[in-house]
Amino acid sequence: VFITNLDLAERERLGLTYEDVRPHGSERLIYTAVTPFGDSGPRAHWKGYGINVWSGCGQAIKFGEADREPLNKPLSEVDSLIGLNAAGATMMAILARDLRGAPGQQVDISGLDCLAQLMNGLSLNAMIFEGRPFPQRHGYKSVVLTPWGVYPCKDGYVEIFCPWARHFEPFAR
Repeated sequence: VFITNLDLAERERLGLTYEDVRPHGSERLIYTAVTPFGDSGPRAHWKGYGINVWSGCGQAIKFGEADREPLNKPLSEVDSLIGLNAAGATMMAILARDLRGAPGQQVDISGLDCLAQLMNGLSLNAMIFEGRPFPQRHGYKSVVLTPWGVYPCKDGYVEIFCPWARHFEPFAR
């Protein structure tokens, strides 16, 4: 198994593309490339980071205060979600190879594709099928987990994230 997050141009420069690596491995090679925009298509050579992917899939417009610019998702969540997709896809390729006798394969993970499915979640369905307006920004305050948000305090701001009662009770004391 070969996993990389180098962009396509860098892998081409280093001789580490799927086509370069496969002849040195075997027919069983699982090659997973994790990039912001995938290894094929018009954006394959674009560089990017979590904020580019987050914005590109339309999620950034949902975060931040209504009267300010959109914000990036905190806590490297973008990278974590893309990594989970890559791990799952790589495991599926391994299972196909080892349990079904399939040959190795190239797994192309586009961060934008992974996160675009978030737009196909509650927001998009609500707009298309229920005629609801696009969700408005409400800062980092979660409508599901409370308290989770950036709140004003005496000397600036504080972020509070207590997803469960067992986290909030010690905090409140």
